Amino acid sequence: MRRYFVFSLTIICLFFIFQCQPPPTNTTHPERTLILMHYDRGNKHLEIGEIEDAKFYFRKAIEVQPNFHPAMVNLGVIAFEEEDFLSAREYLFNAITLNPSSQRYREIYIECSEKSPVIWNEPPPPPEIPKVEFIPHDNALSPISSIRPIYPIAAMVAGIEGTVIVQVFVDKNGDVTETSIMKGIPHSGLNGAAVKAIKSTKFKPATQNGEPIGVWITIPLVFKLEK
Repeated sequence: MRRYFVFSLTIICLFFIFQCQPPPTNTTHPERTLILMHYDRGNKHLEIGEIEDAKFYFRKAIEVQPNFHPAMVNLGVIAFEEEDFLSAREYLFNAITLNPSSQRYREIYIECSEKSPVIWNEPPPPPEIPKVEFIPHDNALSPISSIRPIYPIAAMVAGIEGTVIVQVFVDKNGDVTETSIMKGIPHSGLNGAAVKAIKSTKFKPATQNGEPIGVWITIPLVFKLEK
């Protein structure tokens, strides 16, 4: 059984080795040379079934360059085969972030999530929503451009959708100065993505007697994945 496990693991990782071979590098860059040296040693140990030694050198490569995604992929696949799904998910999430176009990484990541789902802790009590004072105005404020939040990769891969409702204060210059989540989706990254998109948007301020004023507004942002 042990021999079969090592053989299976080696075959799977060899596939990723050839898929993720880094481009040739100029040996005048010592850091890059060191990364490739660790990575090559890891591959050699992997080929002969010395898994722990392979993991050691792949980790050394990541220590030198944290975004070296070929080593992340190999560590993710090894962890998956060892049924360490939490570690596999972490390595593969980083690999997906660096290379979002890889469908194969996503498939393994999703399988890890199914076998070891995220543990949802009891959410903390909601923050106190600021007391909003209604300010009468003649003309309502409006965004100058569309509010376009960036869908977090982790939420996208996990298939998380929903609506985030944000309470926003826009000052007389059309800038967002305060935000508060009225209804959100915790631990998904969607709340932060919504706030970031709103804060980066410029608004045409509301007016009162022809003068711009600051007012509160409630903005719902819908996160919906394309089917």
